[in-house]
Amino acid sequence: PMNDLLAAKRSIFLKGVLVTAVILSAASLLYLSVIRRITRPLEQLSRATHDIAEGNLDLRVAVATGDEVGELAKSFNRMVQRLRESRHEIEEWNRTLEKRVEERTQSLQEAHRALEDVNQRLVRAMDELRATQDQMVQAEKMAAVGQMASTMAHEIKNPLAGIRAALE
Repeated sequence: PMNDLLAAKRSIFLKGVLVTAVILSAASLLYLSVIRRITRPLEQLSRATHDIAEGNLDLRVAVATGDEVGELAKSFNRMVQRLRESRHEIEEWNRTLEKRVEERTQSLQEAHRALEDVNQRLVRAMDELRATQDQMVQAEKMAAVGQMASTMAHEIKNPLAGIRAALE
């Protein structure tokens, strides 16, 4: 019986090792399955965030589960949709601003042309004013010379009239 006892002990030990190995293998497979189920959606979210950071907003993450990771994927998809809408609004606003800038630039160019035209007319008017002023100065000089000549003629005429009267 000692041999039978040792054989039974060995058999129980081997069965225990075998059962432990089977349980560990099953637990490992179950663990890997659960980990894979959790990490695969997280890896997809991680790749999607990198793609979105690069500017690809046409991306959607598949929602495969109803747990926290699925909720995270739904929230992520809503965020991407809002980003897409915001980008569209910004692009629309940018186009509107560019159009306004073009309109204002054109308006300023027209105003600039009008101001240049007014400036040229003012320069011509100033030239005409200077010419008229020069003519008026010349006319005043001639008038002053005429007055002096008249006064001198009068002053010369008075003594000459007396001399003439005395001669007659």
